[in-house]
Amino acid sequence: MLRLLTLGGATVVSGSQDDFAPAATPRRTLALMSVLAVAGPAGITRERLVALFWPDADADRGRHALAQALHASRRSLGCDELFVIEKGVSLRADRVTSDVGDLEKMLSQDPETALGLYHGPFLDGFFLPGAMEFERWSAAQRTRIEEQVIRALHRLATNADDPLRAVHWWKRAAALRPLDSTIAAALIKAFADSGDRAGALKHADIYSALVREELELEPDPTIASLAAAVRESSRRAPRDAADTALTAPLAAGAATVPPDPAARRATTRPWHRGRGTRSLAWISAVAATSLAVVASIATWSRLHATDVPTLPLRQRVVVAPFRVAGADPSLSYLRDGIVDLLTARLSEGAGSIDAGAVLGAWRAAGFSLAMDVPRDTVVEVARQLNAERVIVGGVVGAPRHIVIRATMLRVPTAAVVSQAIVEGPADSVASLVARLAAHLRDAESVARDSIR
Repeated sequence: MLRLLTLGGATVVSGSQDDFAPAATPRRTLALMSVLAVAGPAGITRERLVALFWPDADADRGRHALAQALHASRRSLGCDELFVIEKGVSLRADRVTSDVGDLEKMLSQDPETALGLYHGPFLDGFFLPGAMEFERWSAAQRTRIEEQVIRALHRLATNADDPLRAVHWWKRAAALRPLDSTIAAALIKAFADSGDRAGALKHADIYSALVREELELEPDPTIASLAAAVRESSRRAPRDAADTALTAPLAAGAATVPPDPAARRATTRPWHRGRGTRSLAWISAVAATSLAVVASIATWSRLHATDVPTLPLRQRVVVAPFRVAGADPSLSYLRDGIVDLLTARLSEGAGSIDAGAVLGAWRAAGFSLAMDVPRDTVVEVARQLNAERVIVGGVVGAPRHIVIRATMLRVPTAAVVSQAIVEGPADSVASLVARLAAHLRDAESVARDSIR
């Protein structure tokens, strides 16, 4: 029996797990088997396999290349009955198993056991030269599988009867996504609930340092509030009085933790984890030199000299064009693309939001999408659009991986309502923006409820 291991790397092992080393299995064989493992018993069509590995081949050449690859895989692994080939192609369940297949089957039934199989991101560090379609597929699967794991960790942590078990599961989630403010807040609260105030403060410091060092941004204000509550409770005695004083502020912070972290997180796993030299430090360096704010009296005067069209309906939230700094020129479309995507997400059940009106007002004020407009000026545009909130943000990164950050401001005071950071593959912008919108929406609800 062979076993394909894809979580944290890519290799095939025998039953004894030492007969096959990674170098003994060709990369294309590992890639092909990984696709089939994710497809499961249903398999995948020949056409889809050809599109993933030989997208430029015509139909005949593609089928021939696939047949050769299947034959080479059987030969390299010494197993003639490795595949089931009918309408589609699948792995023979009695010849080969996979960790990713077992993980996905077990997550809903036995999440604790399933999480024992998760040793790292799907196909972490694996690369197949000249196969961009496969690279896009593997990036999408990596994100999807990690989201499933985060959801399972969230369920285990929130349903844990023992505060120490909650700490255990939240720590695992934080190890996967150390820049996620909602997970950080949940872990700080879990530490405090378990009586480990030192652990709570330590994690608050670690999270804040990571955000500042990796992204050169200020941490989510919720984290500072939670840390302050923990410090205040530590100064009080007796213990019962400290716990009582801590309950209210911690509960308020915990409200920012969404019921579904797959849709409501502030960020994904940092690019530097498990990637050697692929650190987010280079993103920070580029951002530090590129995100200079251009503030000028002339700009402000031009805004006030221009009549920005006022919308007949009150806009609850408007989204300003995002800055794209330190990113590849091919990502410049995100300046207004994120306006459309984020506006659509925030409009779901939240009243009328008009992306076209925002972009029209931006141009009417004399700004180009590439301009770096001062925050106060953005708030003034939002005020003239009758908005209650305005979202500003930016994108940094490279063609394959990006970081998106957003801040929701109150109009007309420019006070910060909420902040969010997400990161992931550049070809998953829609899902990244969905998570960004969910976090901003939740944080705004918490802020609104706290005022009442």
